[in-house]
Amino acid sequence: MKSEVIQIITSLTGSIGFSLIFGLRGKQLPVAAIGAGFTWGIYLVAEACGSGLFFANVLASIFAGIYTVVFSHVLKVPKTVLTFSVVVSLIPGRALYNTMKYAMSGEWLEFAQSGMTTISVAAAIAIGITVVLMGAQLTGKLKLAIKERRQK
Repeated sequence: MKSEVIQIITSLTGSIGFSLIFGLRGKQLPVAAIGAGFTWGIYLVAEACGSGLFFANVLASIFAGIYTVVFSHVLKVPKTVLTFSVVVSLIPGRALYNTMKYAMSGEWLEFAQSGMTTISVAAAIAIGITVVLMGAQLTGKLKLAIKERRQK
């Protein structure tokens, strides 16, 4: 439990650094940091429940996407900027590092295994965020179509 709390706090603080790089300021910073903390918390819970690495990342990134859609409207921030800051804790840094380390040392079996993990996590993040953002876009278009139909 102590390790998980430290991981969530680390994701909060790490998100602030990326948020500053992406130009978030003021009240936008804590919103991004809290989103990153919750995103990592959801990942930890999903993994602890036995969902596996891929599905845990999909669930966490779906949450991150929903959080981003809601708070980008509230804060009037572009969705992509807030998304990067909220999802940064899911980026598979260790797996990517190990993949490159194995490639440089010529350990090709380990390289392939680590590379597949890296690609799997990246795909899971992309799938989760894409599903939510496409759903939000579709919902917006449906609302617009309904509004136009009512005006006729």
